[in-house]
Amino acid sequence: MNHNKFFRSLTLNIRFYLWIILLFSLATFFFDYRVALFELLVCVGIGVYYLYTNRNRKAQITEYVQGLSLHADSAASDTMENFPLPVVAVLLDGTITWYNQLFSNMLGQKELFEVPITDFVPELDMGAFHKDDTKISCDLEHNGRYYHVFGNIARVSDADDGFLLMLYWDDRTGYETIKQRYYKEKFVSCVIVIDNYDDLMQDTPNADRPRLTALLEEKLAEFVAGSNGILRRYEKDRFFCYFEKQYLDQYVKHNFEILESIKEISVGNKIPPTLSIGIGVGGDTMNQNDAFSFSALDMALGRGGDQAIIKDNEQYHFYGGKSKEMEKRTRVKARVIAYAIRELITDAENIIIMGHKHADIDVLGAALGLYRAICNTGKSARILLETYNQTVARMLNRLDESYDEVFITASYARELTHKNTLVFVVDTHRASMVEEPALLDIAEHIVLIDHHRRSAEFIENAVITYHEPYASSASELITEVIQYMDERTDLKPIEAEALYAGIYMDTKNFTFKTGVRTFEAASYLRREGVDTVSVKRLFQTDMHMLSRKLSIVKNAQIYKDEFAISVCIKDDPDMQTIVAQAADELLGVTGITASFVICGMEGGEVIISGRSLGSVNVQVILEKLGGGGHMTIAGAQLPDTTPEAVRKELKATIDDYLETR
Repeated sequence: MNHNKFFRSLTLNIRFYLWIILLFSLATFFFDYRVALFELLVCVGIGVYYLYTNRNRKAQITEYVQGLSLHADSAASDTMENFPLPVVAVLLDGTITWYNQLFSNMLGQKELFEVPITDFVPELDMGAFHKDDTKISCDLEHNGRYYHVFGNIARVSDADDGFLLMLYWDDRTGYETIKQRYYKEKFVSCVIVIDNYDDLMQDTPNADRPRLTALLEEKLAEFVAGSNGILRRYEKDRFFCYFEKQYLDQYVKHNFEILESIKEISVGNKIPPTLSIGIGVGGDTMNQNDAFSFSALDMALGRGGDQAIIKDNEQYHFYGGKSKEMEKRTRVKARVIAYAIRELITDAENIIIMGHKHADIDVLGAALGLYRAICNTGKSARILLETYNQTVARMLNRLDESYDEVFITASYARELTHKNTLVFVVDTHRASMVEEPALLDIAEHIVLIDHHRRSAEFIENAVITYHEPYASSASELITEVIQYMDERTDLKPIEAEALYAGIYMDTKNFTFKTGVRTFEAASYLRREGVDTVSVKRLFQTDMHMLSRKLSIVKNAQIYKDEFAISVCIKDDPDMQTIVAQAADELLGVTGITASFVICGMEGGEVIISGRSLGSVNVQVILEKLGGGGHMTIAGAQLPDTTPEAVRKELKATIDDYLETR
């Protein structure tokens, strides 16, 4: 290669040789003009020949290049015109400047030039394309077909809008159809439980029980028949069901009508039957869907039954839940729980009791009741209590010096807790709501006792879970348990009053969520020395709190003729109590079935207190805002927002609730 370069460098241009001949002819002129004239003629001849051949060569090259360019343009044009996909060229504003025949056939239109493409394909969002994009890619559905649109952007002029979009349309309808069919035909696992089967049978005359059972199974068979599914009974009150996912959408659309139609069965039974349905979907395997369905069923039962819950890989979806929780007549579970708790207490090295943040009197009552039951076994316990309301403060002031070492702070509780510590959590089942969440990660033995309807967040690592949403309060549950832990409970009157106050508060003076067992627990506490007048004094308010509460009531607005909504800002240390009491007061207004008080707290936090007379499920409403509670009493805490923003969000949630009620 280097030799070739060297020889090419020696090759001189023909014009150089012409100059040499011209110089020789001039030099020869001094010796022989005839020879010089001959040389001059040769030089002119060679020059003319050079100019002639050079011009022809340039013309040939130009003709060749032009022909080559013409062929390239023709090939490119033919390629675009005969491209196997529909192709269209549009400006940034969507105006069509060119298209091939396949694109015209795709739209069923012959004349598309200088027309906005969105006139024919409104699903195409031209605003999503920008001149700085290096490539274009999107999916859309048009006239029942699915397309993947891709392409590029090219500059065609120096103007700001001098860009051309080349869009290629790949029809993926076949692939999308197979994909949708795959998802539609995936199996869904479903578990159905008749919530009140035992009570239902006891309530029905013997002669009518076979017919009742047959009608229940017939209703469930009709429910499953609509999905071409499989229904199998595996216990007296439990059923397995499998069907395809495409039918699940129909059940959701009709809000699981089976929940209401099952209640219409009446063949001698005085109480209507209700169902809990747990559905698992979206799992990688059938086994995972089964696990999802049982988790959903546990959630439904933990929320009081009479509802369907769907669990997928991401979250729970709730439907129904309009009935009040059915009180369980048997105390067998309370007795079993009491025995199991006693065994854990015996083996524990140390014991800590805690409730939710901003503890109310129900937390304190349950904690003091547990504390006394633990002391009766010969063990000692500590109560973690750091943040609490005014009612709790009044009760604490009434405790004597023997309780001085009982109550501890969160920092001290962390020092005391290790893996062999027994931690009791009362009046909440949400890890984020407890007074000190770190204890749940340290201790290996956790006992959960709660009465709130179960939410998606749940303390899963508890060794014993006594979660009964039918109960009025955690104090009611503790009152039952401690009666079975020892023959002599030795409750002090002040402890009995704390338990009684917890029941009193959560039932609003024995008005809401009050069953037979609630009065039985209250009767037991009364025998233990409760002074009902002293309990009443715990809930007295001073004039400032009364004035503030009445101001909140006065500022309430009526929404949809039956909802009272009031907004306020924290201006009192015990604002949470004031908000709750104001929500209670609003229920006394004629025509109001549910009330909500929204209060702005420090740090951008907003709290909501919801109350209902029973026809409206405030728990379902506030659950969508991240809260929870019961049908008649619920609350929520929303960070980083404003009261007015929460009011708008609450109204939208109420609208959604009314549409499905």
